[in-house]
Amino acid sequence: MDIEVVRDGEEHLGNWAGNWPKGWIFFRLHRDGIFSAKIAGPPHGDTIQVNGSYDIVAGNNTAYYPRLIAVGDKKDTLFNYFIAYITPYDTKVEKVDKLVLSPTGIYDTVSYTFYCVKP
Repeated sequence: MDIEVVRDGEEHLGNWAGNWPKGWIFFRLHRDGIFSAKIAGPPHGDTIQVNGSYDIVAGNNTAYYPRLIAVGDKKDTLFNYFIAYITPYDTKVEKVDKLVLSPTGIYDTVSYTFYCVKP
């Protein structure tokens, strides 16, 4: 029935979405390591469906965040970002679950924020 149960402690998996001025991305991290995404945007506003696999790789030491690495079916690297922040499951301060990915490391101020999309 394609129903996925997300258990306590596995909240980083699931459906995530983000946008920018010219488009948006929606991606799903399945617990079995499958990555699927829909991307809309330049040059013509077309929607692209991408499938592949992902892994979360621990940093070399505690000074670095773990990395989210997603590889497409055609062996293209889709994501290779540090997981800078995931909203804790029982946080009362924030009204939404966030996943923040950083392209270069923990001291970089550039980051991409995605929001959890409830199925």
